[in-house]
Amino acid sequence: MDFKQKIIALSILPLVLSMLIIVLALHYQSELLSEQSGASYREKILELRKQQLQSNIELAMGAISHIYQAASEEDLLAQKQVAEILNTLQHGDDGYFFVYSDRGVNIVHPRQPYRVGKDLWDWVDVSGNPLIQILISNAQQGGGFMNICGRSLQRGYWLRSLLTLSCWINGVGW
Repeated sequence: MDFKQKIIALSILPLVLSMLIIVLALHYQSELLSEQSGASYREKILELRKQQLQSNIELAMGAISHIYQAASEEDLLAQKQVAEILNTLQHGDDGYFFVYSDRGVNIVHPRQPYRVGKDLWDWVDVSGNPLIQILISNAQQGGGFMNICGRSLQRGYWLRSLLTLSCWINGVGW
């Protein structure tokens, strides 16, 4: 390589290096923005799902309030009426209401009726968490949203995160 070619190469090299640095910086910024947008989108979707679930719970509670407000925990007829109503309610394609007694006995499960009447207190999810105990404890402490590891009955496989909202129904002991 003669002197003229070396000068040209040395003058082009900084230009190529600076362009490479700019391309890498733009790629990094693009990836960062994509991650931030994805996280923001997931947060918005989760918030919308929480609002929808809260509304569905309020509608369900409104549908049964006239029964449980006048009932005692020993009122088996009221419990049966509440269970029948909740068995018919759904929200969305994959949403339904399930109910457990304070001892872990399944009262309502429209998608898996074979569970009704069974003591599921010791049932654990795929992560080994005592799911029913956690749901009942959460409801007894005022309720709230939880992400649980559960099986999607619609899809037929385990999901890492199902959004649930626990609440306690005074008057029927659930």
